[in-house]
Amino acid sequence: MDTSVLVAAVRSAKGASRELLRMVLDGEFKPLISVSLVLEYEAVLTRPEHLGGSVDAQANVDIVKAFCRMGEPVHIFSSIAATIGGPG
Repeated sequence: MDTSVLVAAVRSAKGASRELLRMVLDGEFKPLISVSLVLEYEAVLTRPEHLGGSVDAQANVDIVKAFCRMGEPVHIFSSIAATIGGPG
C-alpha cells in the first residue's frame, strides 16, 4: 500500500483510504510489506504536518505496527546492473 494511502487513512475517518486500512486491520486482505516501506511509513506519519488534534506520533506508530502485524513480509532485491541493463 502506498504511503499516501496510509497517510490519508489516518488523517480522515472517511473515505476509501480509511476503508482499506480497516480491511487490513480486520484481516480481510494482507498487504505486502518490506523494511524500507515500514521505515517510510513511520518517517512520514510522524512528520509534524501529519500530527495534531487527537493524533500524535505514538498513535501513528501504533497504527504502523498493527498494519505490519497483518502484513506479509517480502524481501526486495535490486541490482544496479539489472537496472541499467548490464550483466546480473
